[in-house]
This record gives sequence, C-alpha cells and structure tokens, in this order.
Amino acid sequence: MKRLFLLGIVGLSPIAMLTLLAADPSPPMLDQFIVNGDQQSLRFVPYPGAQSYTFYSGTNADTLIPNTNFFLAPYITSYTVITNVTSNGPVVITVTNLAYEWRLTNITAQSGFYRVGVGPLSSNAALAATVLNRLAYGPTPDELERVTSMGPQAYIDEQLNMDGVPEGIPNSNYTLEATNAIPFDATTNWVSISLTGTLAQTTFYLFTTAPGDAYFDDIELRPFRYMQRITTNVVNSSNVYVTNKVFAYLGTNVLKNGGFESGYSYWTNAGGASASTNDSSHAHSGSSSLHVVSTTGANSPGTSYVRQGFTNSYQTTNTWGDTVTLTTAISDQVILTYWYLPSANSPKLRLQLGGGLNSTPGGIPVTPTWVYVKATGKATATSQLYLYLNGTGDCYVDDMRLVVGTDPDVGPNLLQNGNFESPLAGSWTNSADFTGSALSSTIAHSGNSSLHLVATGSGGGANDSVQQNITPALVSNQTYTVSYWYLPSSPRRNLTVRLSGSLLVSAPDVELPGLNRKLDTALASLSDYRAWFSLHAVLSQRQLFEVLSQFWENHFVTQQSKSVEYLNNQGYDSTTAGWIATGWEFGEMTKWRNAMLNPNCTFYDLLKISAESPAMIVYLDSAGSRGNGNNIANENYARELLELFTMGVDNGYDQTDIVLMSRAWTGWSVEIVDPANVNNPFAAQSVTYFPGTNSTSRANTLGSWALNFKSANHGTNRGAIFGGKTVPARFGPPWAGLAYQIALPARGAVTNGMQDGYDVIMNLANLPFTSEYISVKLCRLFVHDDFPNPTTMADQPEYAFYD
Repeated sequence: MKRLFLLGIVGLSPIAMLTLLAADPSPPMLDQFIVNGDQQSLRFVPYPGAQSYTFYSGTNADTLIPNTNFFLAPYITSYTVITNVTSNGPVVITVTNLAYEWRLTNITAQSGFYRVGVGPLSSNAALAATVLNRLAYGPTPDELERVTSMGPQAYIDEQLNMDGVPEGIPNSNYTLEATNAIPFDATTNWVSISLTGTLAQTTFYLFTTAPGDAYFDDIELRPFRYMQRITTNVVNSSNVYVTNKVFAYLGTNVLKNGGFESGYSYWTNAGGASASTNDSSHAHSGSSSLHVVSTTGANSPGTSYVRQGFTNSYQTTNTWGDTVTLTTAISDQVILTYWYLPSANSPKLRLQLGGGLNSTPGGIPVTPTWVYVKATGKATATSQLYLYLNGTGDCYVDDMRLVVGTDPDVGPNLLQNGNFESPLAGSWTNSADFTGSALSSTIAHSGNSSLHLVATGSGGGANDSVQQNITPALVSNQTYTVSYWYLPSSPRRNLTVRLSGSLLVSAPDVELPGLNRKLDTALASLSDYRAWFSLHAVLSQRQLFEVLSQFWENHFVTQQSKSVEYLNNQGYDSTTAGWIATGWEFGEMTKWRNAMLNPNCTFYDLLKISAESPAMIVYLDSAGSRGNGNNIANENYARELLELFTMGVDNGYDQTDIVLMSRAWTGWSVEIVDPANVNNPFAAQSVTYFPGTNSTSRANTLGSWALNFKSANHGTNRGAIFGGKTVPARFGPPWAGLAYQIALPARGAVTNGMQDGYDVIMNLANLPFTSEYISVKLCRLFVHDDFPNPTTMADQPEYAFYD
C-alpha cells in the first residue's frame, strides 16, 4: 500500500487521459442576440477548453463571412446588497454582478445572420490546463508558461516527487534568539507569592510532586474574616439600623517560626522529606531559610512532607478596638504569603492547606526569546518612523536600524538611539496611548536596556505611537530597510513599525513568518491557521502537496469549535481554548505533511496520525468513552472511521461491526502532561501549576495536551469484527471470497489494551474496500467529480458501476 494516495493521479498521464475523455462537447450555440441602438451583442455558453472564437456574419445565411470586429465586454446581470456590521454600525455595500458578451458597435443594420466557431485547445494545452486545475490551485500566468514550456507530463512527474520540490515561499521563515543581556542571579532573586484560600484544615503542608529540593522563607498564614458592624442612624426621630460587612484582619501569623530563625522548631518532617531542614546558606531575610529536600513525589502530602499544625482559634481586634477570640471554620478565608528561590526544582514543590489552598512556586524565569524582523520599502517626504500596537498591551523592541538600500546590515543607522541605551527624550517621542512606554533595565537583547512599548489603546502612527523624526530627512521614493529585535509580550497584540506614508511597513505578527511562529508556539487563532493555509496554497511551489494537504484535512474531518467547547469545560477561557484547539489542528496537519514528504508513506501512516490526534479524539467523543464495567462505549468514532475515513458508506460492514469496534477505542483520550511526556500516551497528568493561583484545575496546569490512554476506561469484552463476512466477487482475485474478520486478543484493562485501536486501523487500512473508497475520492479530486460511492449492496446502481 505504498503511496495509496497517488492512485488517482495516474489517470492524468497523456495516454490514460484519452480513455477517460467523453465525446467532444457540442459546438457553442448563440442563445441571445441583443440590439441596443447602434450596438449588437451575442451571448452563449462558453465552450470548455476554447483556444479562440471566430464570428461570422452576413445578410444571407448561406454566405456568412468572418467578422473580426466583435470584442469581449462585460454587462450587468444584477445587484447584490450586503450589510456588514462593524464597530461603527452597519455598512451597506452594493455589489454589481457582471457577465460577459461579444459586442459589435457602430452597426448600420438592425438585423442579420450570425454564427460562432470555436478553435479548441490543443491536446497538450488542454492537458496543461487540466493538470494545473486538478493538481494545483489553478494556473497563474507564469506557471502556465512554465508548464507549457516543460510539458504537462514533466510537471506531473515533478509534483509527484514531493520531497524533491522546494517549498519556494520567499521570506517565510523567522529567526529567534533566546537571550537577555541583563543576567538573572539565581542565588539572590527571591520571589514572593501571595494568594487567598480557605482554612480547610489546621495542618499546613509542603511536599514535592517529584524528587527535588527548593528554598523557602518568611512563610505567613493569616486568617481573616468579615465581621458585621451595626450603625444606628436617626431619621425623622426614628432609629434606622444599617448592617455593614467590615473586614477584620488577623495581625499575627498562625504559623510559628515561619522565618526559620529559631532553628527548625515547630516544623515536622516525614518520609522522603526527612532531610529537610533550616539552612543558613540562603535567606530572603534574617540568617536562614527552609531547605525542602525530598526523594519522593506525589500529588498529595501522603506520608512524605514538611508540615506544621496550628490551633483553630486566634485573637483579633474588631472595629471598635475590642480584642476578641475567634474560632476558625473551614470556610474562613486565609492569606498565604511566602518567598521562594526560583530553581529548576522549585515548580515541583506544593504548599497545601487541605482542599482550601494549593500553591506552586515558579521556576527560573525563561530566557526571553527575541524575534528578528526586517522589512524593505520606500520613504515619503515625511521622515517619521512609528512604533505602535493594535490595542492595550506591551512588547519589547531593541537594536533597531534603518539603512539605505535592501541590506539591513550595510550602511550607517539613520535612527538616533536605535539601541535604546540612552533616555528616550531627545530621540523618541511618546504620544497618546503610548505615554507609559519607557526603557527597560531588566530585559534587553543587547546592552543594558530595551524599549518597553506599553499601549493603553490601539495606536495609529503620528501622535499615537512611539515615534522619531529622522534627521537629516529621508529622500522621498528612495528604498530603505528597517530591522530590529522584537519580544512579543501580550498575546493578540500586533506590533507595527512603519515609515510615514506606509510605503515601508513591518507587521511581524500578521505576515507569514509571524503566522508560522504563532502556530509553532500554540498561540495562533483559527483565522491565523486559515491565513497560513491560504498563503501556502497560493505561494508554494509544491502545489500537489498543498492540494493533498487540504484533501486529508477534509477527509479526516474534525471541528475546532468542538475542541474549544471541550477545553472551555476544563476551565479555559475562550481565547486560550481557541489557541490550544488550533494547535491540535495544526499538529495533525504538520504530521500529515511530514508523512507525505516520506516516499515510504502509506495510508496507514496517515490514518494513524488522525486516530492519535487530540482533535479527532475530542470531535468524535472518544475522550470520554468508557467500556469498563456496565458502561457502553461511544460509537461515534467507530462509525465515522468506517463510513468517512476508510470503507465508505454501506461498504462491507453493519451496525454490529460498529458496536464491536467501538470497544477498541475506549480509553483513548487526551490529557495535559509534562512537555517531556507529550509523546508518551501512558504519562500521568501534569501536577505543575501556574504560580500565584489557588487552583488545581487543568486550565491552571503547566504542560501540553496530548493523546493519553486511560486504561481503567478500556473495555475488555470482545467480539469478532466483520465476523463471517467475505470480500465480494467484484474485487476479483486475490481478494474475492477472502474472509476479513478482525479478532482482537484478550489484553485486559492495562496499557497494552491500547493496541486494540492500532490493530483495527492496520486491518482497515489494508482492506480492498478502503483502497476502493480512497481511490474513488482521489479520482473525484483529480479526474472528475461524478464517481459514485462504492457499495456492497448489489441492488444499488453504484454496485453495477464498479462491478
């Protein structure tokens, strides 16, 4: 089954094409003759594959002579009114719909006889046009000339050799550099976290989710509660009582020795954390801190922890200044504040107060990844350069150059303070929504600082940007190149750098390199993915590769919006859910494209990518399918796997086969796992959480969503899929009459139960029904659209078509 997806293209060879062509179309017939003053018009249905038309006219039908005065001209057929709803209200647009006719002007006679003749394309030209319309996204003038020159068969051979055709999209790559010229000191840069939870219990724990160690200091746990304050107002000689909720705050820390200045008193170690102790080599304040050392890992304290118990009563002062003793309740709120020293292990630590408070420290800050950008264009008479964002947000810019010509590294920098090492005043001006922009002394691509571009609204250029008046003035209509390093910060905020007049514009987030970068980093919206797909379809030299990419995207159909809905239910906001869901779509597409570039690719390889895709697992409801106990497996994926992806509708299976096959897919699900485990379907859920939030939801978890097999959900009951069925006679030898039953072995509800799914798709990929169905779809794509679906039902006309 090597290169199964290429079967339909064989029909495009010159010899095979002759056997597929029907009789030549009938000659064109004039169906409208219109006279308007001194103008006559002829209308007719265009002849397919016409090279030229010849018009004949005369006053006698028997003596028509060629008339070369006809010319092609548009005429109005109708008007369409479209209403677009914009932020400024509805905008009504009237679209003029046109068609074309052959026109004759300055006529002297109002009547006559006319005939049209057609010169068909040569067979080679027709094949070239057919090839470009079927194997590519239509002919362009330069591509039509190239294919005509090299010959259509040579073009077919070129496009079939997909891995030998360069993509050929100019300026589509991006350059990244992870660096910060201002170093982070891992031994002194203590970080504070403060968050609110509830007093679910009176024992405070520190434990690790994996073996490791970390330093903590100045841990404070402060309960607080709202108290009622009754105020009496006298209104019209009557007392009116007003009850207000007043915040009462506990002034002392319920944890003792939270600064670890009294040795290790009040704290207890157990299990793998027994080596934890106070440490005098590191401290946020005072002379020592807590060094948590653990040889074990778990998602709860269990028997391995550092902990301290505290009393459930405390004293505080009410709003009248009275000292009162309060008893804590599990619903009482509490503020946790602590300092930690970021390290590779610090995100493995958890601080917990039962189910009421969970906190994870962060790790060493990620080194900023800068993006290199360059753009070339022309200047106008106004010598101003603008930097702005399209909305509220921020980013960093450094090492900006503007030079004459097209090489960003040649020539003097025409900008003052382009490296942002001097104060902005005197070289750069902040205006309107960008007055908060300033130099950053903590992040820089090079040197000691960069521009921190801060926007409170959408910019637009002059007087709403960070801008520079360039002196001496630029030469109008001369070519210049701008280059810079850019650190995106706020998602969904696009940077624009441009010269006045917009003849030189750099928009690194919305051009193809930016789309590639956002897709690679899972920060792309669905519209970004669509733009990426369309640009590749238009610009790539691998036209057959792009056509087949879309074919497999449509064949193995999924629904991004259903992935968004699933992720919304995991606690994600719609924007973040959209990024992850788009990443799932792009991930499967990337794998298909890589597979197609491998000459040994088979249909099984493509089917396996689809089966393993989180987008598919969620779309057809395998994610929650359970077959254990009395649970009934969800049939959606099994049904569509047969109907849409492999065998086709009513082609060699029945409802019993769908039911039996659905059990093979129970346990196939998705999960957020540590990035290192993204290719391990048996990995446990990530237990690393965003620092500073009191949540253990998946939306608060650090990691990557991936295929995950939940063995406890897998069904172990078995039945023979396609039991007793044989291949129909229409397939001929060696297939006809062969049994194609799939008998899955009893594997049990363990990790190797996942193999059931792989066994199923391996069998399906090699069935003649699947070869037939996929070949038919490819014939529709590459030959003509009228191939019917195959079927095993002998009373259907489709059966006779293939018999």
